[in-house]
Amino acid sequence: MPHPLCEISYALYDNGVISNDTLCNVSDNTGICDVIANDKSFADRYESDTISYSSAGSGSRVSHKEWVGPIILLQEGSCQDLPDSGCGVFDDHLSHFTWFATPVAGCSVHNLYVTNSTTNGTEPLSLGMMQRCASYTSDLNMQDVQDQLEILVEWRRDHFANMCDKEAQFKIDRSQWREGTHGAQYVCLDLPDQARVATNLSTLRLVVLNVGNLPCDGTINPSTDLSMTTELSLFTASVILLLRNLL
Repeated sequence: MPHPLCEISYALYDNGVISNDTLCNVSDNTGICDVIANDKSFADRYESDTISYSSAGSGSRVSHKEWVGPIILLQEGSCQDLPDSGCGVFDDHLSHFTWFATPVAGCSVHNLYVTNSTTNGTEPLSLGMMQRCASYTSDLNMQDVQDQLEILVEWRRDHFANMCDKEAQFKIDRSQWREGTHGAQYVCLDLPDQARVATNLSTLRLVVLNVGNLPCDGTINPSTDLSMTTELSLFTASVILLLRNLL
């Protein structure tokens, strides 16, 4: 099974972000993270500290960096058993989902796992996953609040309707991200028992893998808005220049 970061590397190359289209042909899959992270074009865009501003829920404004991940992997086992080896540990997984260049105001829902059995002719259960930035549900009462990645996982029969409007199970603070080897950061999340009822698997975990700036790395309704400050500075400079010309 190809390393899930192959999908990101192909997408990055297709969008002109990285210069190498042979990332998934490296002899050691663990090197993919290194190749992406060390690509100059990628670093200039997705490892940059440049701040952008975007609108989010209920009129909120978010200052944020630009990111490209993460990849979510569903694996058998617990987080306690996850080897601390970064990028290379993610070859054995039940399914994965790539969230590519989703904006701060976006919410994504994906089917991670489908059971083979049905009950009384009903649709089989599916394990649905929702991921979004906290700013998706923000409002103007939130000031200088750290944005963060949020995830919800639950068994559904109704194609995951309204998952974006639900309370998230996992709210991933920046401090929770671990630095792995080979240029990756990751978070491991143990799924609660109710998320495993329809499978014969004893334990399930989600592994969130990222390269570059962390997803949802921003501030909701920042008190200091650099873009507005720049606009004001330009306006002030124009007024001063006009006054000088009148004197």
